[in-house]
Order: sequence, then structure tokens, then C-alpha cells
Amino acid sequence: MKNRRLVMIPGPTPVVRSIQDQMGRETVAFGDPDFVKDYKGMLNDLEEMLGTRGKAFVIAGTGTLAMEMAISNVTKRGDNVLVVSHGYFGDRFIELCNRKGLNVDVLSSEWGKIVPVEDIEKKLKEKDYKAITVTHVDTSTGVCAPIEEIGKVVKKFKDTMYIVDGVCATAAEPEYMHDFGIDVLLTGSQKAFGVAPGLAIVLAGPTA
Repeated sequence: MKNRRLVMIPGPTPVVRSIQDQMGRETVAFGDPDFVKDYKGMLNDLEEMLGTRGKAFVIAGTGTLAMEMAISNVTKRGDNVLVVSHGYFGDRFIELCNRKGLNVDVLSSEWGKIVPVEDIEKKLKEKDYKAITVTHVDTSTGVCAPIEEIGKVVKKFKDTMYIVDGVCATAAEPEYMHDFGIDVLLTGSQKAFGVAPGLAIVLAGPTA
């Protein structure tokens, strides 16, 4: 045990030996039949696990890259976006949206508390929003947003994309895209999946 490090933070999480062994396999070409089979299988498994009727995309990158992918691919400059923030990582969406030239409104909660669902519905009624972003679990506060309830509200606004940041929640908290009305779910490999950092994961529902 003397040479082992125990990482006790929300992420990156320790990687079990069986996964480390798989990461140590010999390098193969991207067209290698075994790699193609593994990669397609992983995408199919993610789509099934997270209950989407759309597609999964897995690329080399950070959780922040996944956030930017989610925003960039469903909005354009001048669109209205509502950011629901329960902490530091919810606030990160604000900067990303501002850099994209989006019109950002923010609903923030006191740290340690959620933004009430009725406040979100009231805000969505004020103008036409192209997208709403919600961080499922904010690493900085541990607050878990009621994404299923929020999804029921967003369904009332047909032209609004529902983007959920699952970096700290995916594979730990229930996230079923179709059932919860989620259009875009983003996450990373380094937390509940228990895999080494370095993969940005974005799932897009049919509308997205």
C-alpha cells in the first residue's frame, strides 16, 4: 500500500486494475477490426444505458469541451439561453455562452440548494429560449438537480433544447434521456464511470 495513492475527490476517481490492464493493450490502427468492433459496441452501450433514441459521440477531450460541444451544436449567435446554475460548474456555462455571442439569462441558487422548478418554468415563459442548461450534480456543492421534473417543464416549450451537464452524475444518478426529455447529455470519463480522464462524451437526442 505504501506505493499506492488514494484519490478522495469527486474526480478523477481511482481506476480499478482490470480497466488499467485494458488501457495497456497494444496500440492498433483506428481501422483495426477489433477496435472498430469495440468502439461501436461502446457507443451502442452508452446509448442503451442512457436511454437515448439518438447518437453518442466520444472524443478525446475534457468535460468542458463536452459542454462547449453541447452549446455550439444547438445554438447560434444571438440565440437566448437560460443557464440554471447550482454552483461553480453551472456558472461555467455562462462564460461559454458569452464567448459564443449568445444572450444569457441566469437562474442561480444559494450554494447547497436547488433552483426551484417553478422558478424555472416562470423564467421560460418570459421569452423564447433556444436552450436551457442544467448541471445535474454540481461538483462544487454536491447539489443534485431534479432533472426529470425540469424535463417535464421544458417539454411545454417545444422550441427549447434541454441540455444536461452530467459530468459529476452520469453512471451514478439516473439519467434516461428519452424518458426525462433531455435533448443533449454531456459527461466525461473520469468520475462515476471510473475510467481515466481524457474522454468527452456527448449524447444527442433525435431533435438535437
